[in-house]
Amino acid sequence: MGMVRTGTWRGGSIVRTVPAVTLSSGVGLDKSKLVRLAKRVIGVFLAVIGLIFLLVGYQLVLSQTWDKATGIVQSCVAHSTHTGSTGTGHVSQDCKVTWGDDAGNHTATVIFGNKPVTNGQTQVVRVHGTQAVLPTPAWEGYVGLGAGVLLVVGGVFLVMRSRRRPDSAQVNPAQMDPA
Repeated sequence: MGMVRTGTWRGGSIVRTVPAVTLSSGVGLDKSKLVRLAKRVIGVFLAVIGLIFLLVGYQLVLSQTWDKATGIVQSCVAHSTHTGSTGTGHVSQDCKVTWGDDAGNHTATVIFGNKPVTNGQTQVVRVHGTQAVLPTPAWEGYVGLGAGVLLVVGGVFLVMRSRRRPDSAQVNPAQMDPA
């Protein structure tokens, strides 16, 4: 493993020598470049996860403005999901729900999760056009929005900080010792 000399100030004794990591292509990367690259990757990852939280939170908050309706469960399809080495899992139900309004009767598929429902049972749903969802507490949407904002801001902060060089690496070429 070689060493990389990053600079010397005139009139001072600031010399930083760091080990160089050589990739198969022969390009040398010092530790600070690897750290900056890792910060960028983590920052982008956090920002993307934050955008997903923002979208889900926005959809949950938006659904709070939809009209409430009472629908009748028509038919359900159960899905069993097994997780972990013990084979434990849960059952999720997707049910067709029919409701009526001034525009007529509508049918949509609503995901009930592990909530037990049976055919013919009435359920309160939030509806918008031909879409229907189960009502959710408003705080869930606000928590999703808040977490999304924090993750996006944190990710952008990491990416912006990774673009800065350490102070000792910002050497003016005119002030460098030619030796």
